[in-house]
Amino acid sequence: MTARRLGHFRSNHLLSAAVLVVVACSPASAQSPDAGRLAGRFLAAAASDRSGIAADLRGRGGAGALALLDACLERASALFPVPAAALDLLLELCPASQSAKLMQLAPALAGPGRGRLLRWLARRDLPGFRDHEQVRSLAIVSFLDDRDLGVVAAELLAEFDSAKVAQALRHRLTDGIAAAEPRTRLMALARSFARLRAAAPHVEDVFAIAEKSAAWLVPELLPAFYRRPDLALSGRLDRWARVRHPAVRQRFDALIDRIDAELGNRVEHSRRLALYARLRRTDAERPEWALREAHVAVFDLARPQQARAPLDALALLPLDLDDALEATCIAAVGAYLDGADPEPGLVRARTRATAEWPAEPPLQVSDLLPNATWDDFELSRTWRVLVPPRVGDSEFKARRENFMRVGGSEGIAWRATGRRRLSLLLLGYTLLKLRGRPAATGWMDDAIETHERLQGAWQADFLGEAADVDRALSMRSGALEGLQRAFEGNDESLRGMTAALRKQRLAAAERGFRALVDGLAPRVPEQVIELPGSPRTPVDPGGRERPFLDITGAFARFYQRIGEEDKAVAILDHLAERLVGTGLHANRTRRANHLFDRASIAIDRRNPDVALERLREYMAHYEKLHQDVRQNPERYFDPDQTRRWYASRLAAGHISLAVLHNVVVGDPDTARQHCRTAYALDDSEFNRVLYACYLARDKRGEEAMQLLTTVDPSPALFYNMACTFALTGAPDKAMHFLSLDIERNHHTVKARNRQRQWAQKDGDLAALRGDPRFEELVRKR
Repeated sequence: MTARRLGHFRSNHLLSAAVLVVVACSPASAQSPDAGRLAGRFLAAAASDRSGIAADLRGRGGAGALALLDACLERASALFPVPAAALDLLLELCPASQSAKLMQLAPALAGPGRGRLLRWLARRDLPGFRDHEQVRSLAIVSFLDDRDLGVVAAELLAEFDSAKVAQALRHRLTDGIAAAEPRTRLMALARSFARLRAAAPHVEDVFAIAEKSAAWLVPELLPAFYRRPDLALSGRLDRWARVRHPAVRQRFDALIDRIDAELGNRVEHSRRLALYARLRRTDAERPEWALREAHVAVFDLARPQQARAPLDALALLPLDLDDALEATCIAAVGAYLDGADPEPGLVRARTRATAEWPAEPPLQVSDLLPNATWDDFELSRTWRVLVPPRVGDSEFKARRENFMRVGGSEGIAWRATGRRRLSLLLLGYTLLKLRGRPAATGWMDDAIETHERLQGAWQADFLGEAADVDRALSMRSGALEGLQRAFEGNDESLRGMTAALRKQRLAAAERGFRALVDGLAPRVPEQVIELPGSPRTPVDPGGRERPFLDITGAFARFYQRIGEEDKAVAILDHLAERLVGTGLHANRTRRANHLFDRASIAIDRRNPDVALERLREYMAHYEKLHQDVRQNPERYFDPDQTRRWYASRLAAGHISLAVLHNVVVGDPDTARQHCRTAYALDDSEFNRVLYACYLARDKRGEEAMQLLTTVDPSPALFYNMACTFALTGAPDKAMHFLSLDIERNHHTVKARNRQRQWAQKDGDLAALRGDPRFEELVRKR
């Protein structure tokens, strides 16, 4: 038996086992005799006579579906294929629990019918989908060897992240490389394999085979390394860091971004620093790696001394203005943290920016230069031709017109440099304000003048809002990052820091937030909402509504993170009131997000009425958006991505409702339903762990533990992992993760005491009560 056939046999063997389990558990006796007779009549009727019978079967719901399925199974064979109408009705009526039985029809289906069955198996919106995910994924695996549907099956498996799916894809991929199978098939297998978390144990072996025998697959497989940062840190990918081929460079950069995000989520900033130090030494001519290394050292580790080597390396490179300004921002924040004066370096960078950034934008592209514009735009959109979704003619025309209005590539570059200059000015204003320098006012004046120049060169009626200030504030190494990351700190940067220094840094962050809001609100009142109690600057009543920036809301979230809930509530309630009745989508969404933050505080305070009121408004907003993108995808540039984003926001709301009903209201059944809905909407690691917790509550401990093996513990997961282990009789592990949560996710005494109080009352941790370790851990300090 060949390796390919062995792999195929294993897949079908697993599927058969799953089929037996599900069929054995199916309510075969649930159908009524009437439903059975209806099903027989439906199959025997002429096509023109089936509509009425189909309506009767629909009226019987699950019983009708089961009766029709049993009737099809009794009669189906290669000689008597399942009628297309019967299959369509089955796929409409059957719940996910009947997946295995439906698969028994596959041999009796014609090609189009098999395709419809395959896509039904991949649907994630069926009730009970999560409970039958393994059976459905293995059913899709069985289509991989189908000549017509194998590529489709491979693509669909990217959404089924399990060890068995990863192993099946690995076998098909390595066998296919050895057999020199068609590239289309191998690329589909590689893309799906690379997206699975469960593929991590197999990444190195598969990649080595591809490097040796199918190097053209490398760009498709590179993303798989995001779950194996150890391999990147050990130098396994150094060879590919130096490759200049656009496809490899694009995927390699995306991989590094993904690894960076994974390590950042786990608060492993020292490993991020080591990663970028290695990349800087491997590819010394590329300034991006040195910038990232210095950024991590200052903003995430608060260790300015470790930024000296990359900043020195940058000083030897011919940096463009954008990179030079960012290097100055990093050095300025590092100087402030070290107690040094950041002003001299900031002034030098400001002088260079004034000299090198043109006062006026490049000549707007017009009909005088149609050919140059066309060539320019063709170059800028080349990557969209290489990867789906490909751009249609009408979309291409619209993008070209927008491209002309912003001045082509030169106009885009001019605006990007202007935003970086604006970022430098806002950071300089904040740092000088913190040091009590009168010169800070001049920096804000220059920032507003830069903003007005950017606005003056923008055609908002055609292009929408430019959001220059918002993007400048949130830019890497900008003012917001300085306050939220370098000053506020994180678990790793706070280790070894004295309580006095910690208090000093938080006070600086608070003063910096206040300085930014108080400095911007009077100057751009149509974009920045003032703080509660501050005077409100009048806005031109005849002017158009502008989207508000998030700086005031960011200040509220800062207070929320450090346990100053009263101050956070005051700002959030003020923002929600100010945004009532806004017409712009962006402002309505901003208000919904403020309501969500307010509801979170209400849940912490066990105030269900306030939490429910805020969450109802939040959910109504995102349900409307989610429904619109599903019904009118043509209105959106990337409807799939937009739909996933709205789904994730809805999932966050359902998670909050689950916590509210379980812990505060005492309604575990409603909480369980919200949790299931959230997991169906968004298969994030956080939702996986919370779903595992609910499985544990339902005494399904083995399934819960299996689900936990698919995630890497990170700070956001610690608390729910503690709850899950407590519910499954693993008190040592529960204590371990609860301790990590309190110490690493709550960085002030007030915030830690709030979390201790929550843990004391959480029913999921009831098994730990009476344990001296638990009582000591949750004792108020």
